Amino acid sequence: MPKPKYVVLDTESTGLHSQKYGLIEIGAAVLDKNLEVLDIINYDVKPPKNTPVSQDALQINGFTLDRIQKGLPYKESATKFYKFIKKYFPLDRPTYVAQFYPFDYAIVESMFMSVNMEKQFEEIVTNAFVDTKVIVLAANMKADMLNQPIPFPVPSLSKDGGLADKFNLGQFPAHTALGDVMATIEVLKNLMEYINID
Repeated sequence: MPKPKYVVLDTESTGLHSQKYGLIEIGAAVLDKNLEVLDIINYDVKPPKNTPVSQDALQINGFTLDRIQKGLPYKESATKFYKFIKKYFPLDRPTYVAQFYPFDYAIVESMFMSVNMEKQFEEIVTNAFVDTKVIVLAANMKADMLNQPIPFPVPSLSKDGGLADKFNLGQFPAHTALGDVMATIEVLKNLMEYINID
């Protein structure tokens, strides 16, 4: 079996502030060095009682309050995610990949911290990550410096004219954790041509 190297991560939440709102869906894919998928995990999460819920967020991700109540409680969710990562990275930690990684990191961290699993979180994360949005913004910056056309006018994954449109990734449902994981993998593969290694 090829050696696991990366974990592509995406989350859905009840709002855009990781310390205020709650995690409601998590998706992740383990990749080898050639960016081929080795395994996938995806499940709904039930945040703690009285977690604020933004109706704007639910309108975007399509969740209902009833669906949220059927998700895994934070303790079970954190344990499940921890075991999934440790299965493929028992002695080391992966490099994470995401479209705007800081949010996904922060909301997953918040879940682990809220159930006193700080140690487990530290065992599966590191400061090594690849953020596809940063690559896109860097490509735009380089083009601007060279007075060339901006290659990614809309650096979002799913907004109209964004990366999913640019790379024809309409087959992956937007604003679902698994759909965005799979789209991010394809975006990353396409972005490799913008990284010059001499």
